[in-house]
Amino acid sequence: MTRDGARVAEELPALPSVFTPIIALREGGDALSHACAIAPEQGAGTLVWVRSWARAEAAIVLEPEEALPTARLVLHAASVALADALGAYGPPDIPLIFEWPGRLRLN
Repeated sequence: MTRDGARVAEELPALPSVFTPIIALREGGDALSHACAIAPEQGAGTLVWVRSWARAEAAIVLEPEEALPTARLVLHAASVALADALGAYGPPDIPLIFEWPGRLRLN
């Protein structure tokens, strides 16, 4: 059961990943630098994340159809969406702090 009492399906359907490929780096890796380096050959939809117990770090390769100044607005929308999701499932007294250009700190 979830926090609000809703039942969770025992058997979840096998769905394809939205992100292909998914690349996991060892702890101490830099997801953004690695994503930038492989973006020309891997393309949009590549998810790079760092395996770490201390922090969550990920980078997604996007190929927007808009000009860069307009496309950068997505970062703000994604930051607010992530903060809303974390705020909804986390304790209410934990502060969420935005740090430019793309960092969200908890605690």
